[in-house]
Amino acid sequence: MRRIAAGAVPGWPLHLTTCYVEQEVLGSNKAVLDAMLSGGESGGGASASGAAGLAAAQQRVARLEAEQEELEVVLGDAACASDLQAEAADRLGEVYAELEELEEEERG
Repeated sequence: MRRIAAGAVPGWPLHLTTCYVEQEVLGSNKAVLDAMLSGGESGGGASASGAAGLAAAQQRVARLEAEQEELEVVLGDAACASDLQAEAADRLGEVYAELEELEEEERG
């Protein structure tokens, strides 16, 4: 499980973001996501700011992944002009960098 979370399993899809939870919260009926969002606080559920931040991050990742797919289509289309493909390649590099940055932020 730790290797999957670290992205160290050969053949594991790199576009998937994984999180490893080492242990459950004893004496709690909270869902794992609620416990993660609450930051280990006892009692209440997920914080509103934590949930909003998670939703915003998920939206950003989804937008970047959609853009990544579009750019890969442009790069794979032999009918596209070479200058358009060059621009797409440059932007794709930026998208990859942004996605990596988001994954690093998630890891800690």
